[in-house]
Amino acid sequence: MQPVMASAQDRLKLLARSWTMVAEGYDKSFSGRFGPWQRDAIAQLQAALPASGRGTIAVPACGPGQELPLLAAAFPRHRIVGIDLAEGMVEVARRLVAERGLADRVEVRAGDASRLDGLGPLAGVLSVFGLQQMPAPGQVLANWVAALQPGGACCVCFWPQQVERAGPWQRLFDLTAALNRQPQPDWEAGIPGQALAAINGVQLLRDERVVHAMEWPSAAAFWQAMTRAGPWHSRLLHFGEEHMEELRKLFMEGYPDEAAPLAHTPEARLVCLRRGPAPKAAL
Repeated sequence: MQPVMASAQDRLKLLARSWTMVAEGYDKSFSGRFGPWQRDAIAQLQAALPASGRGTIAVPACGPGQELPLLAAAFPRHRIVGIDLAEGMVEVARRLVAERGLADRVEVRAGDASRLDGLGPLAGVLSVFGLQQMPAPGQVLANWVAALQPGGACCVCFWPQQVERAGPWQRLFDLTAALNRQPQPDWEAGIPGQALAAINGVQLLRDERVVHAMEWPSAAAFWQAMTRAGPWHSRLLHFGEEHMEELRKLFMEGYPDEAAPLAHTPEARLVCLRRGPAPKAAL
């Protein structure tokens, strides 16, 4: 039976529910593994923003908040605001902020992170592995850039449509697409073009693939993390155990020894944009 996909609104509700349910497991399984890409994105934001600056840096789709302490250390004069749709992720992030003694300067909010209204003109925006989950990611990136003050920068690191040329993540993507039996939309097409076209004076500072190695105890551990504590958990909620067991069997056909250590090299896409200064008033 062909899976029936959720509407955009239902998908947002499903994602909020799923990420709340897996927040603790996601933090344990993925936060450390995603660290190299988080550090890359923060370093790029540091290169784009003046070290002496002040203001607010927003972190849309902040998840369990693993980048919030790193960002606070990199920008000690700035206020940091993390936003996430899932209450469970917000709870984990708030706990981390409190444990690090950063609650006076770092805030975590629950809400729709596709727009950053109400935060005022922002000095910066940083998002790591959130953009690919947004509806209309190209427009969302344009929304984030529009929230910047003159001279502000937005750096996003996200999983593209092709995460790796070969490896378990790409295999899971390909098998899922085959089971969907529907053409996959080219959601990357508007990144970063929509932001560049919609907002005057925006500069593209960087747009490239960033590769790091990732290791798992086994293919079975990878599957467990992705489907019980990661991005495929929402598919489990939507389609059920029977569908996921079919997908698991297909996935494991590529790994006859389910217990063997597994290493791969996912490629994230890192895009950084800076909003130019406001035009001078005519004399």
